[in-house]
Amino acid sequence: IWIPYVKITDSRIIYNILFFLHHYVPAFLGDSYLWCSGKKTKAVRLYRTLKTMMKDLEFFVFRHFHFDDTRLQELIASQSDMDKRLFNMEISNIVWKDHFLKTIKGFKRHILKENEYSPEAKQRYNKIWIAYYTLKTFYYVFILYLIILILKYIFY
Repeated sequence: IWIPYVKITDSRIIYNILFFLHHYVPAFLGDSYLWCSGKKTKAVRLYRTLKTMMKDLEFFVFRHFHFDDTRLQELIASQSDMDKRLFNMEISNIVWKDHFLKTIKGFKRHILKENEYSPEAKQRYNKIWIAYYTLKTFYYVFILYLIILILKYIFY
């Protein structure tokens, strides 16, 4: 539903806060709108399922693994310049944020069969863009308001 973006964190607390703010809150708002208009709600249920699926992946997401890649490093060192151009094996050159964004776009295109270039998709994206930045603005205004309240409480 949201604009694809990537926030990489190895903190379980930050992950849970971000998941709540960026998934449950918008889902609740969307479901509230659907409920008020007499339609069937589904977003919160969908995100509960997603959270359950993500819980199954936590073992891999929040752990650091060490792999012995001595042989791979030897192979990379033995490559000729032509081989290095044809078979770029330097993982350190990967921009992970871009990689994940491309993965999300590929998932939407090939698995969900969404055509991002159709007029309907562009119109839907524009609506989502407006909703995303409106909600983001409300988040920041709310946080600023809380900070002001806390400062007033501390200093007055």
